[in-house]
Amino acid sequence: MPYPHPTGLAIVDGQAVVLDLAADRYVAIGEPGMSEEALTRALRDQGHLRNGEPLASLQPDIVPPEAEIGEGAGAQCRARMFELLLDQLAIRTALRLGAIARLAAPPAIAVCAERGSLEAEAAAYRDVRRLIPLPPICLADSLAMRRWLARRGIAVALVFGVKLSPFAAHCWLQAGSRVVNDSLDNVRPFTPILAT
Repeated sequence: MPYPHPTGLAIVDGQAVVLDLAADRYVAIGEPGMSEEALTRALRDQGHLRNGEPLASLQPDIVPPEAEIGEGAGAQCRARMFELLLDQLAIRTALRLGAIARLAAPPAIAVCAERGSLEAEAAAYRDVRRLIPLPPICLADSLAMRRWLARRGIAVALVFGVKLSPFAAHCWLQAGSRVVNDSLDNVRPFTPILAT
């Protein structure tokens, strides 16, 4: 079944993986080890590529992660904890209701007189997140942290990644080549499929 508007595509071990954000699903196309020509033909046959369109045109332009934002000393306070708890609950509820495409859209970045540094705000988020009694979920936590940073005038990319054998998906935040809310060891096994 063709997906006329795939929102992301990655080539992993010679196999194409399409992320359809609107339907909240991943679809593998082709067989492991297929040639680029055969894979291009399979994507064209399923409606993901037009005639003459190169395979590279579907792949995301994502800077590979090279560093991570380290732990820092963040400021804790009840107002920040309440803010994060409300974000976490709203995001988790919206994800259960199938609003992933809307949530993945980049948030408006606040114009702040005193814009905090990415490192300080990421540390503050981590400090407050530790106090929230909800299990970590990469998508919900990445979306909540992106909202947190956007309110403070800081833009970051939400990156979705996949791997095969066995299939797994993961997401994280990046600022340029720096991973913001995860470690390089956790994200390196995943091939980026989409960044918003």
